[in-house]
Amino acid sequence: MNMHTGKTVTAAVPATAARRSLLVIDDEEVQRMHVQSIARNLGFDVDEAESVRQALDCLAAHDYDAVVVDLSLGDHDGVEVIRNIARSGKRPDVIVLSGHEDRVRDAVVRFGRATGLSVIGQFKKPLKAQEFRQCLANATARAEHLAERKIALDIPVEDVRVAIASGEIIPAYQIQVSLETGAVVGIEALARWRSPKHGSVPPDVFVEIAEKGGLAMALTRNMLTRVIADASPWCGRMQDFRVAVNVSAAVLSDLTFPEQVMAALKAGGMRPQNLTIEVTETTVLSDIINNADVMSRLCIKGISLSLDNFGKGPVSLKTLSDHPFEEIKIDRAFVAEAYRDANAWTIVQATIELAKLRDMRIVAEGIESQVMSDLLRENGVDCGQGYLFGHPIPGAEMAGRLPAR
Repeated sequence: MNMHTGKTVTAAVPATAARRSLLVIDDEEVQRMHVQSIARNLGFDVDEAESVRQALDCLAAHDYDAVVVDLSLGDHDGVEVIRNIARSGKRPDVIVLSGHEDRVRDAVVRFGRATGLSVIGQFKKPLKAQEFRQCLANATARAEHLAERKIALDIPVEDVRVAIASGEIIPAYQIQVSLETGAVVGIEALARWRSPKHGSVPPDVFVEIAEKGGLAMALTRNMLTRVIADASPWCGRMQDFRVAVNVSAAVLSDLTFPEQVMAALKAGGMRPQNLTIEVTETTVLSDIINNADVMSRLCIKGISLSLDNFGKGPVSLKTLSDHPFEEIKIDRAFVAEAYRDANAWTIVQATIELAKLRDMRIVAEGIESQVMSDLLRENGVDCGQGYLFGHPIPGAEMAGRLPAR
């Protein structure tokens, strides 16, 4: 029921779909109707408010999944609403809408995030339906993932142990392409688990369970063995082909890890030069002394190191200079927002310049459009990865996707 019109809210979604709620706060009726139409078609129950007073009444009475707030609301403004949401302890996704220039919207987004809110997007009026629709769809997908993750975290560690030992956890591969030539130059191996008992388990869930249960090294060894077996023939055809595998903090701090990697490479017949080990920023700082030891020895043996998810963690210029990284991967969150968020694009540009100064290869994750691919290429990014080029697929399918040379 819409509180202000008394009309029942309908949505163009199946009756079995999960219902989500959204509050649109805007003093322009046409703009409110536009937002409502898009949101309802995506399965949201929508309430509306045309003033700060109405908005605060709605927020006090209901827990919304998302709030769309205009920054100009007559004698008041949207910052007041964001401040009140933060103080309330409620945590809806917040989307900023305004006719103000980019620097104003960017400043409000930074303010909202500084208060602890999830500000998932900002849009300039007039609102572009396709971009807004994608933002809401992404928010819904993220909420569903978090709900699944909360349930999945109750999976017993013994089930993960059995899955590793029995080979249920397998690699899927996502290609990396040269943005200059379009050629496939590498792959990233991504762990996947479709359990007969638990269904499809998100990677961040079973990796977390494995780490807490002391199974991180076993999971990594299993992945390495399978990845090397799959990729060795591909690397034989393409001498410069790169195969990336992620490792966790628990693995990177194990002083035996370089020897284990070399043993797996020798057994699988793959050269060290074809392997890239990806680590995140937080992993780098988890055990500085042991990590520096392990990372240095990996590089001495000819294995490349990539700093994954760059821009989201606490890594400083000194940290980069203290470790032998050959590659930086720009996090998908910045790539996804770069074309509409000046702050995200600034981070992308700064990362590119930093990588160039360090003579590092640059890979951008999460590329979903040709426009973004072209923009990154024009600004000096070497390689791209994302749905524009291909989804993660099993090894058998990847073999048919790669050039036969």
